[in-house]
Amino acid sequence: MPAGVDDRDSGRGDSYGPIRAALLELLGALDEAAVGSPQAFYDRICEAVCELTEMTRCALLLYEEREKRVLPAGSYGIDGEILAQLHGTLDETPIAARALAEDRVIVSSQLDSAIPARHRELPGVEELCCIPVAAGKRWLGVMLCDRGGRSFTIDAPQRDLIWALGKTAAHAAATRSAVAQQERAKLLAERVALAREVHDRVIQRLFGLSLVLGSGDTLDPAAQRRASDELQAALSDLRSAMQRSREPSRPPPSASLQGEVERLGRNYQRVSVDAEGLVAEPPEAFQALAQSVLAEALHNADKHADAGEMVIASWTAEEAFVLEIRNDGVAYQAGPASGGMGLRLAALDALQQGGVLEFGPFRQNQWRVRLLLPMNETAGVELG
Repeated sequence: MPAGVDDRDSGRGDSYGPIRAALLELLGALDEAAVGSPQAFYDRICEAVCELTEMTRCALLLYEEREKRVLPAGSYGIDGEILAQLHGTLDETPIAARALAEDRVIVSSQLDSAIPARHRELPGVEELCCIPVAAGKRWLGVMLCDRGGRSFTIDAPQRDLIWALGKTAAHAAATRSAVAQQERAKLLAERVALAREVHDRVIQRLFGLSLVLGSGDTLDPAAQRRASDELQAALSDLRSAMQRSREPSRPPPSASLQGEVERLGRNYQRVSVDAEGLVAEPPEAFQALAQSVLAEALHNADKHADAGEMVIASWTAEEAFVLEIRNDGVAYQAGPASGGMGLRLAALDALQQGGVLEFGPFRQNQWRVRLLLPMNETAGVELG
């Protein structure tokens, strides 16, 4: 119960008391859920749906734009093994598409045409309630609820109530997304400052050293020591700079780059994805980075380019792993190559791990993203 609300305020003896108490509790925790760990908040929303209706199980699923699929974010009354199977896309879940399009609660027992076959096989799924999780014009996800194989009824007031709980979840998710964007912008600013520092403190030292070494003059022992000292100072400055502003890496969604290409490729149906040139896997330590670059490149091509084909290739050459993603839509028509924020952050991640990420126009009417990483997994560790 929120601070400042006593038993009289909770509405005991009032038929609306449990509803009011649940809503006050959720609204009081909304800010914390938007900036902290949201799972407990989403779990509580699912629990509230079951408390205030006949439902006994509820799962809240939110759309992950980069991964192109809906994943569980909270639940109540559902076994962990079953919850892990609740994922999918909007195209294969018509009941979710309808609930979001009509912005209303949908109840259906015609599951053959409502949910994927793998979900129909879950124990006790006979009739399903789908609650839209949407804010404004943004479709963020759905809540799927049932009564463990038994039929149930939801009257109009209950539909309005759980629809409002869906809106509460949506506002938390939307606020959290906005906070995440702000954090990414802050991180990008920090990394731009890092790049400037590397240029001012390291590149200039190395440039001066290259002029001396490239002059053709024979260096006396004292000059050689000064050159060595300059090189060591440049390396020290680089290590110091690279130890800061490093984003923690997330585990890759798939076990291999090939698996991630297959998974993501199924979600880009308006363009053809040619991955026949994908013949090499990155070193294990770089799987997360390679898959992140792949997801960003495909997402940007789908969002910004008028592409008909995306070509994905990977190979090894001279102790390096190379991943290349090209599309024929020229994602950015004018101005210098800039890429999205995700690619710019990935470029700094690649630099920190001893690699290079390039992106920009390529040949006629093409846009290319190219990642080069050392095959030796420890190549970039000393800089971190």
